[in-house]
Amino acid sequence: MRPKKIRAPTAVMPVTIVVSMDEPCFMLVEENWQSPGSRGFHRYQTVRVVRGDRLADYQTDLGLASRFRKAIQFRIPGGVLEPESGRIRIFHTVGELRDIADMVRSGKVPPSEIEPSDLVTGYYDHMDQRHRWQKRASTSGPLVWIQRS
Repeated sequence: MRPKKIRAPTAVMPVTIVVSMDEPCFMLVEENWQSPGSRGFHRYQTVRVVRGDRLADYQTDLGLASRFRKAIQFRIPGGVLEPESGRIRIFHTVGELRDIADMVRSGKVPPSEIEPSDLVTGYYDHMDQRHRWQKRASTSGPLVWIQRS
C-alpha cells in the first residue's frame, strides 16, 4: 500500500502593510516562530483583517521569544464563518483584539463571569426536560387527536 501524497496548499493568504485600530478583525494570533535568517525565535502577532471581500494578514514582530517566557501562545477569534452561507460575521475590531491580547500576554485576564458547566449533567438535564415536554405534547394525525395538558 502506497502512502497518499499530500499536496501543498494552492491558496495564498493576501497580506497588508497597514491596519487601523477601528478596522474589522477576524482573528488575532500570537506565536513564537523561527525568525528570518535563523537568528533565533521571535514572538509574532498576526492580525487577520477584512479587506473588501477577502481576508488579509498583517504581521508584527514583537521581539525575542525569550522576553515572553511566561506568556502562552494564543488565538483570539474576532468573527465567525457561517457554514450555511459562507459569509464571515465580524464582532471585534483590531483595537479590541489587541487590548485582549495585551491582557492575555500579561496574565491579567479577568475571571470568567460564567460558571463552567458540567456537560454530562447538562446533557441528562436536557434529556429529562425533553422527555417531560414530549409527555405533555399533543398528538394529532388523520385518525387520531390527543390533547394533553
